[in-house]
Amino acid sequence: MTVAGFWFFACGPDPVPVEVVDLVSEFRYAEVERERPVLDLGTPSAAAALVGGWSWNEKDSAGNTFVWAVGPRSGIDVYLASARELEVRMTCRAYRYPGAPAQRLAVRWDGSEVAEVELGGRLAEHRFTVPAGMAVAGDHRVELVPTYFGRPADVAAGGAPAPRHPRKLSFACDRIEFGGGPAPGEARGEGDTLWIPASNEVSFFLEPEQDLELQWEDVAPRGVTSLDVVWEVEGAAPLTTSITRESAPPLRMPLLLVGNRQAQAPVDDWLASVRPARLTLRAAGGAAASGEEAGVVLRRPRLTADERDLRLPDRPAEELSFDGAGVSGPPSPDGERQPESILLWIVDTLRVDRLGFHGHDRPVSPNFDALAERSTVFERAIAQSSWTRPTVATLLTGVGPERHGIRELSHGLEGSFATLQERLKELGYATAGFSANANVTADTGFAQGFDRFENGAVDVDDPELGSAAHLRALSDKEATSTPDIVEKLFLLYDGEIAWSDHVFGEFRRELHRRGRDPLIAFVADHGEAFEERGVFGHAWDLHREVLDIPFLIHLPGQTEGRRVGLPVQQADLLPTLIEIAGGEPGPGIEGDSLAPLLGGGADGAPQTLADRLLLSTMDTFRRPAASLVRGRHKLIELRRPGQAPTRQLFDWVDDPEERRDLAAERPILAGRLARLLREQVELSGQGAAPAPEVELDEDTRRRLEALGYIE
Repeated sequence: MTVAGFWFFACGPDPVPVEVVDLVSEFRYAEVERERPVLDLGTPSAAAALVGGWSWNEKDSAGNTFVWAVGPRSGIDVYLASARELEVRMTCRAYRYPGAPAQRLAVRWDGSEVAEVELGGRLAEHRFTVPAGMAVAGDHRVELVPTYFGRPADVAAGGAPAPRHPRKLSFACDRIEFGGGPAPGEARGEGDTLWIPASNEVSFFLEPEQDLELQWEDVAPRGVTSLDVVWEVEGAAPLTTSITRESAPPLRMPLLLVGNRQAQAPVDDWLASVRPARLTLRAAGGAAASGEEAGVVLRRPRLTADERDLRLPDRPAEELSFDGAGVSGPPSPDGERQPESILLWIVDTLRVDRLGFHGHDRPVSPNFDALAERSTVFERAIAQSSWTRPTVATLLTGVGPERHGIRELSHGLEGSFATLQERLKELGYATAGFSANANVTADTGFAQGFDRFENGAVDVDDPELGSAAHLRALSDKEATSTPDIVEKLFLLYDGEIAWSDHVFGEFRRELHRRGRDPLIAFVADHGEAFEERGVFGHAWDLHREVLDIPFLIHLPGQTEGRRVGLPVQQADLLPTLIEIAGGEPGPGIEGDSLAPLLGGGADGAPQTLADRLLLSTMDTFRRPAASLVRGRHKLIELRRPGQAPTRQLFDWVDDPEERRDLAAERPILAGRLARLLREQVELSGQGAAPAPEVELDEDTRRRLEALGYIE
């Protein structure tokens, strides 16, 4: 057996190994890549290779399946198991706009142009070659860039405008071949074995706390020479070796830490020192005899370690810090006495950065700011989705959208979920709910558990500036956006915040006049985009301008404020309020109580909150996506129908505006978070109940149209 780098076999007596990961069980979360010699576009088999800039699958009258390219560029992911000169064949045609110039298509391989072809109005094959020096083993990105998309600005002589197409089409592709040849089989994990076919690689994303050992009971190459193994710890050079039929386990994989991770290290240092790793298994090239599929069978593969167990230190909440923005300030009242009353104030579509207590320089929120000075402010609160109905459902049930199932405008809250108001009634509270939002009504299930529930709103619709129609036109590029228009929209938005703040101040003054001092929880359902990423409004994506929300809790009698920098989520609201009210959240709640962060106490609880996985999802309006926040990092995964998931990775400490995508720079961390995201989606969906279908009356439809949910 050949050993490269720092890999070595253990010698002498070792501690009894403890199984850390069963690779067959872990296979469902692994990333599998295989060569795809042929992409039959327009069919589900090609979806995994398409990344951005493509329409849904279509079929013409002759039965040809294809996809349209939309936008300035369309991407394809290509995996090669070995380096060689690669002949590529594409069957494409242009979308012809009358009077438009000929459509030319630039082909870029990993950012370098390798060909340019001219497309006609009928499907035709175009060929080009990628040199072996560029077509090396590994992942590649092909970008197809048309000369123009949508209606071109210049047309032929005569100046007659080309007809506009709402989808901004440029060309269609029916088939792409990368070298041709038969497609390899797919890797799989069954029983106690992994099957890795030739031209496949399987990657497991891990987070080791110490050196690991790869164990197996049998390895059986079939028509290939060996199983290549690559061990990569982020920040260290990859280590490679091969396993043959004669190789004997174990194979040691060192952690390769740059610095020591001591048990007494502060929690924020511990989070910063997490080193994700990637274990890749690849069947070396070859062909099996007698028509048998080539590949490697690995029986009972597993990762083991000795019995050493590193844990987070036990430290009181007052000492906890997170990147300089942890729990700070004097402790609040401990809340041992059940509050006489609880006020939950939810503001619709409120960006966190437009409030004074979060740094906004305009005096639009004096009443909210005054409350924050005497409250616990959670500086990084995450919405569980990007629009109202699923997020309010999460606030009132403590479970995320994957479980309560609200994804579309036709969905309501399923009655089997115990709501916050029902749990408070069990603790002796009388409950009343007042809504001014067409998404939160009795018809959509939100009156459940309230002794009194009222809904009503006054719609404001200025067709010239800031209406739903105007924002949609700006997002669709049907209306021109300028910095002056964006600033005017922000002024209108600040005015809306000022009105909400005024109403809240009047309400609090009336409570004070009556001698009431309730617990107050102030939170938003989601934020709002103002062209940070080219769109206006919300329900488009899961970026910080939509997901980062204000969240504070004021306890009765509290006179001093404190700040908490640990990321929290909307699902935490219910268990927090129920614990403060003297109850138990009960089973099935996805959130955690934040009560220990309000005034110390509950030793050890903050450590359980420091490294949580906070999931947000969106599956509405043909824009499915999911995001995961863990510590200082956030992963966004876009899941367009008919396309492979695309990832974006951000460091919210160094890049709070989410402008620098680190996915390409830190692929192992992105892969690890993607693996955790898939697991969280799966766990959150356990016990899910289908959301009931609800009928919208004409008044509700009109109000939803005014809010931009219905065109």
